[in-house]
Amino acid sequence: MSAVVRRFLIEFASEGTEFDRLKRQEHELRAQIQEFRASDRLSRESVHERPIWQPKS
Repeated sequence: MSAVVRRFLIEFASEGTEFDRLKRQEHELRAQIQEFRASDRLSRESVHERPIWQPKS
């Protein structure tokens, strides 16, 4: 049983903190973005003027 606990602790310690995990995940996601243009975004006014989407029942 101690070998299982030892392996768990080694794997757990090698993962780092939650902050490190999230930082690594953010970096991976940003690397996947091929193209981004902020000019395609809606203005604040346009966002609030558009109809609210409702799922079909």
